Amino acid sequence: MNDMDEGARRWMLKAAHANYWRMCSWYDIDDLIQDGYMCYWQIRRRYPEAVDKPHIMMLFMRTFTNYIHDLAKARRCMDAEFWFTDSLGQSEQMTASAHAPRHVGRLVEA
Repeated sequence: MNDMDEGARRWMLKAAHANYWRMCSWYDIDDLIQDGYMCYWQIRRRYPEAVDKPHIMMLFMRTFTNYIHDLAKARRCMDAEFWFTDSLGQSEQMTASAHAPRHVGRLVEA
């Protein structure tokens, strides 16, 4: 019942490959695909009352799309903070944890 159907799997692979350019310098495509499976599992666990396939698919599409955007945004914020710190010539290293989404985790150790 909680297994990903073929339509969801095909959409996830297509979305992962279509958005991989946003993180290809620091994230592996296999990791992004595995994260897609994780997103599907999370919505199935969080919404056990959702039994309608189109409803499940829309929840999954929104969850995985948001996850991809959050990954790209967290990296963009981290790059901007490092550039700002380096351009001022300061020696301390800034972290991106304030801008990182909860599920991405801490990107840089202080």
